[in-house]
Amino acid sequence: METNNPTGNNPDKSSYSYNPNSPETTNPMPPQTPDSNGKVGPLIGTIIVILVLVIGAIYYFVSLRNDDTQPIAPYDDTDGTLLNIETQSQSDELDAIENDVNATNMNDIDADIAL
Repeated sequence: METNNPTGNNPDKSSYSYNPNSPETTNPMPPQTPDSNGKVGPLIGTIIVILVLVIGAIYYFVSLRNDDTQPIAPYDDTDGTLLNIETQSQSDELDAIENDVNATNMNDIDADIAL
């Protein structure tokens, strides 16, 4: 009984070369289904990050509204030292200027500056 082999070799299994794509050698793999539990971790992490950002923004805006800084006091125009400085004569004579300098009390000019 002769087989029709174009190479003329004996068709026993030892003469065949290994073919990984042949249906006899491939192991059928079960179909891969997506793991539904694998997407829960990133989703929880994203939700936590968003919550932290929202809580931080709320804290920031509430702290801006509850700012307890004192308003700057308006300038007091009735300060006696300032009134004495402003009441200078309009003359440019040397005697008038000297009288203005002598009349001006500069001792308490820095009394409002507290250290």
